[in-house]
Amino acid sequence: MGSSVSVPRDLGKTNSRTYRNSLALINQLPPEILSQIFLFCASSTSFSTPLRPSRWSFIAVSHVCQYWRNVALGCPALWSYIDSSNPDCILEMLKRSGTCPLTFRISVGKVQAHHMKWIQEGRATAVALGHIYRVREFTLYASPIGTVISHTGNLGLAQAVPLLEVLRLEAVVDNRFVHDPVKLSSRFLDGDAPRLKHLELRNFLLPWDSRLLKGLTVLKLSLNDPRDAPTSHQVRTVLARMPGLKVLELDGLGVLPPPATTSNIKVVQLSHLRSVTLRGSSARCANLLSHISFPVTTNMQFNIVVDPRTDPDVSLMLTSLSRIRSLLFSENEPQSRISRLQISVDYSPQIHAGVQLPQTSITISLPPWLTLSIQFIAVRVAGYNQAELIANVLEALSPLISIHNLSLSIPDEMWQFRPMTRRFSSLGSVRTLHLQAVSGDDSTGGRIFDYSGLRVFELLMLLDPTPLVENGFGQFAFFPLLRTLHLTSLDFDPFGDASYTLLDRLKEVLELRAIIKAGIEVLKLEKCRNISKEDIQSLRQIS
Repeated sequence: MGSSVSVPRDLGKTNSRTYRNSLALINQLPPEILSQIFLFCASSTSFSTPLRPSRWSFIAVSHVCQYWRNVALGCPALWSYIDSSNPDCILEMLKRSGTCPLTFRISVGKVQAHHMKWIQEGRATAVALGHIYRVREFTLYASPIGTVISHTGNLGLAQAVPLLEVLRLEAVVDNRFVHDPVKLSSRFLDGDAPRLKHLELRNFLLPWDSRLLKGLTVLKLSLNDPRDAPTSHQVRTVLARMPGLKVLELDGLGVLPPPATTSNIKVVQLSHLRSVTLRGSSARCANLLSHISFPVTTNMQFNIVVDPRTDPDVSLMLTSLSRIRSLLFSENEPQSRISRLQISVDYSPQIHAGVQLPQTSITISLPPWLTLSIQFIAVRVAGYNQAELIANVLEALSPLISIHNLSLSIPDEMWQFRPMTRRFSSLGSVRTLHLQAVSGDDSTGGRIFDYSGLRVFELLMLLDPTPLVENGFGQFAFFPLLRTLHLTSLDFDPFGDASYTLLDRLKEVLELRAIIKAGIEVLKLEKCRNISKEDIQSLRQIS
């Protein structure tokens, strides 16, 4: 930059700029490498996110200099990412992409603020869909759903798609109304896509005997109305045609109809499954799990919706969890030992449990082995019933002899119920305990803050007199190996009159555990309220 560049005198002004640009180090890169950089810029625009003007920002690389423009125009793959957010560019993009496989992102049925722009967008979309035989990845967002139903037959999606590998169809619905799904005919995409491996349908419904539902590695189905959920026989038949399936997600599994006999259940083997997500009623999810078999280390996420009026029992789901856990457990397999457990209960009410297996690498954060969410609707559930349900969840996940990290966000009142406390007292390997205060809305819509911690601290001081230690005291009944205590959002003086004894209880916990040589070595306070610097200093002085 500080050195001068000698430019031949016979060059014109434009040519002299071109000559100077050619001397830049970046322009010494061969076109093959520079085009790969441009492709990275195009792919980094998050093509899977909603439409936005920044989607086209990669075009700027063709406006930097003549060399960059020549490289960009000579790279058909750079122009193969096409969506309908800028209809004026679609025809030129199709031209520049040559014969390269295309990635389409189309939005239909959404009336723009300017009617003329909507008309232009519709025409450009129709032209783009004429090249669907070249499409490798196709995403369709349709809104509103009523417009979609009247136009799906006119989208020109009845021809073959020999290159299609990824298909995403989503019908945006208004949650204030119940909408029927967009029903696709058996002739959709000519009923066959030989390379299709990834299929996502959200409020779109394919015939269950469609030839598109075969040989997939990713299947995600989401229905707005659970009444449209498939039967177990339909799901089993479809999954049997996908032996290489790696990701399965079914959302909107409604209440199970009267069950058939289960004596001769045919189980589908999904030996390559890495992740399974089910959302819906307890009975429906449990029934589906009884029809499929997958590796016990598969990551599972179950969002169970319980309506006491129609599906009050969650025992079927817990039985399924217990069966999977029993297959996983083996004393000779370190991978089978649950090392982390997180349980939270809010006033929705909702129970959430996260289970983590030991990680083989500290540099890679793996998803939980199990994420279980149980949400009750239409009725408030008593604290005792919630405590009993937590106890049942812990029983289903037993044995829990290797949990080192325990995270809890449970209303303080629930700790008085013995079924739950008895289960937690069996977690003798816990070394790190994270307590987080619970907040939520009560039945009248008012805000509730739970004064968590008091009863937990009382439990942390309970002694089991049976096993004596050196000084004649018994071992702690709860978490005898506890070394790290992490407190988040606790209020040490919620009434503002110093009448609450949470701080005193915490000091007693630290002092008693230090006396019995089971002291807490690390105390973390995060976002806690009404605790002074003097109080914190007094906690530090307790050995």
